[in-house]
Amino acid sequence: MAPTLTRTNAESAPNSLYSFSLKGLLQTALILFLIFFVVKTVWLYSLRVGGKELIEGKAEKDLQQRRNYLVRKVIKERASVKSTPQLLDPTFQGEWAIVTYSMTALALTNMAFKDPALYGKEHKKLVGKLVKMAQIDEIQEFDTRLWNEKPMNALKAFKKGKEAKGHVGYVGHLGIIVASHYALGGKENLELFRLIANYSRSLLMQSPHMLSETYPGECYIPDNVVLVAVISLYDELVQGEKKPTSFTKQWVAKMKKEFIDKKSGLMAFTVSAKGKVIQGGRGSSGGWNSHYLLHAHPEFAKELYLNLEKNFYDKLFFGIAGMREWPHGVDKEGDVDSGPLIFGLSPSGTGFSIAGALFIRRETVLDALLFTSEAAGFTFLWRKERSYLLAPLVGEAIMLAMKTVRLWDKRFIH
Repeated sequence: MAPTLTRTNAESAPNSLYSFSLKGLLQTALILFLIFFVVKTVWLYSLRVGGKELIEGKAEKDLQQRRNYLVRKVIKERASVKSTPQLLDPTFQGEWAIVTYSMTALALTNMAFKDPALYGKEHKKLVGKLVKMAQIDEIQEFDTRLWNEKPMNALKAFKKGKEAKGHVGYVGHLGIIVASHYALGGKENLELFRLIANYSRSLLMQSPHMLSETYPGECYIPDNVVLVAVISLYDELVQGEKKPTSFTKQWVAKMKKEFIDKKSGLMAFTVSAKGKVIQGGRGSSGGWNSHYLLHAHPEFAKELYLNLEKNFYDKLFFGIAGMREWPHGVDKEGDVDSGPLIFGLSPSGTGFSIAGALFIRRETVLDALLFTSEAAGFTFLWRKERSYLLAPLVGEAIMLAMKTVRLWDKRFIH
């Protein structure tokens, strides 16, 4: 006898099928997540570099393979503005391009000082190529558009006696690339190094606050910090002054007097033409400043880093920790400078802070910063190259510069 299909059975049958289908999807999703989690965990722990390894100089394989990737992508394949994310505003695309060049130059120079026999001659040639690449019109364009003048033309005009004005965002990073090349023995760019240093010094000395505009009406202290690093490197490597140089001492005294944010212990992010603080200290700028100032005033850089760690370092879960973009107790959105915030943590602030933690040997914090960076970036290994699968090219360059940070001397200059 066939079963009778009652109204109740007929109505419940589709619901049962729906429940079974949904349950199956959830089970499949859970299994896939667990597989991904296991693979990610194994991958993370097999390829990550720990703080102790980096401090003790035992991460050479990682650094060399990341260096191989950068040399190919940035120099051999001639990375340009087109190599940056195309959804970015054109100004930010240009900034990312020049920063990719300058961070690559810093990383290559750091590695040459770590192992002169292995990298000295080759890296001098590679950084020399970056000096030329950085001066093409496409790389100048972001700055040219906002100042209605090519920055290289502004430098030429200054050389002929015209007053220095603007172009901080471009000139600072070109200066870092040229300084890197000179530090490696590239004397053919000495006159350009001198011109950039003198132009930068003139810019800062014109202002009662010793700060200059990145773009018309916009003054960002982190961009001025790059100028200070360039001036300091010139005074040290060319003029023979000892670090911190007289100019750097004067500039740091001015910053301490006028622009230290009491809540964060960091320098303000942006100020008005009249010297009024518009935005206080941030994690991304704090890490950036403490890195660049190692080349100008190591003690002040250390002070800034420790304040950053005290007021911005945060631990989350599963070993994830890093620098917040805003001080503890302040919750705001991120932006293009910080990157997308993850429970308040700043990708940029966390990455830039690696330099300070490494330089002053904060092993536990450094280990956490490296772990978080690896968890977020997901290292991809191919042949003799390593890169972060989820990081833009500028992020690759920044990370290698931070993981190799060191002071330079005059050993290559003859």
